[in-house]
Amino acid sequence: MMSPEMAILVPAFIAGLLIFATHIPLGQEVLKRKIVFIDLALAQIASLGIMMPILIGRDDLLHTSPWAVQAFAIGFALFGAFLIERLRAIFKDNQEGLVGTIYIVSFSAAILIGSTNLHGAEHLMSVIDGQLLWADYEHVTVLSIVAVLFYALLWWKPAILESKAFYYIIAAVVVMSVQVVGVYLVFASLIIPALFNSKLNWPRWGLVGVSSLALAGGLAYSLISDLPTSPLIICLMLCVFVWMLLIKWIYSPVK
Repeated sequence: MMSPEMAILVPAFIAGLLIFATHIPLGQEVLKRKIVFIDLALAQIASLGIMMPILIGRDDLLHTSPWAVQAFAIGFALFGAFLIERLRAIFKDNQEGLVGTIYIVSFSAAILIGSTNLHGAEHLMSVIDGQLLWADYEHVTVLSIVAVLFYALLWWKPAILESKAFYYIIAAVVVMSVQVVGVYLVFASLIIPALFNSKLNWPRWGLVGVSSLALAGGLAYSLISDLPTSPLIICLMLCVFVWMLLIKWIYSPVK
């Protein structure tokens, strides 16, 4: 019989692994397009959607109607993708500035909405930090469906991430993951592996494997220390990838 600790850690680890599996190829495309903050902006827009029930005076929906919250989050994320995809032609020389502006305005709007409700700050922090340690098999099921659809799409059209559809694909993936791991771990899981892989040149499964070490360590230490899960995983990801880069440098100097 599974111990109480393992009953918590197993679904959380599987959920995190599924998120890494979908985010790493997206992150590589993000760096290729040189629009690093698009994932952070879309994650924040999705979190703004999650806060919308508070704005309309129906914060009870956050606890009683998860599908309504999903509808807000998905709607906002897809609108954000549409906005970025359309405006990038106008701001083609300043795409990072455009994405950064969308991010900070969305974040500021979420803060303003949260400040109007007694528990608004708590809800805002939950979408920033995430609730990965408390992910259950329902989350795992949803993320599994997202991963299967994502890889089926890549198998069907291998070059689809290079098209305009990329903006909508990343929005659809991010909107599911941000509710589990939070805004900042979404950003880290997209960018950190892709950044270090520019020097490591590993296959995708290798990046997922290394990221899983940080995931396992962060979840376990968060459970015993009561420290925030997502920040722990982010810091461990950086440490693990720096260590892997140092090992490669020792045995084969990085060019």
